[in-house]
Amino acid sequence: MNQLLYVRKNILIFFTILNTDRSASNFTPSAPRRSPLKSVFQDDEYSRFVAADTIRDFSIIDQSIALDGYSFTVEENIVTFYKLASEPLPEVTHCIQIDKDLHVKLFYKGSPVPLPQWFRHGHDCRLVRRSMLQNFPSYLEDEGEKHNSIFEELREFRYSIKRDQCIQQK
Repeated sequence: MNQLLYVRKNILIFFTILNTDRSASNFTPSAPRRSPLKSVFQDDEYSRFVAADTIRDFSIIDQSIALDGYSFTVEENIVTFYKLASEPLPEVTHCIQIDKDLHVKLFYKGSPVPLPQWFRHGHDCRLVRRSMLQNFPSYLEDEGEKHNSIFEELREFRYSIKRDQCIQQK
């Protein structure tokens, strides 16, 4: 092993040059290498998850896939997940409807909400996975906050029309 001292622009650089003799490359370690751990074969978890997550028909949708904070009702051709707010009066604030063809409709405070783009493109607006359903509550919350004033205006307009119709009937 040789050492070399080099000075360049007032910087002292210290190099160590190793012996490049071929016999040095045949170094044998003093401690023997541990044998590798045995690999344990496991089934692919992803394929099992996809199989369990797939919704093939309307009958699969039941209480087992209920959403946190949402109530659940089943009618002959429609399953509805809804969230109730009790202040100041009880009202349905969030609603997710799934028909027998697995098409989804979203509502915020009684007004329809457009389906998310990720759901419209590539899925034909059909619910094909249970995990898709888990994304709708946060989407409804975001859309409701974004367009709350519009939804309130539509709601007031709808009630004013009903009130006018009741007055005219009397």
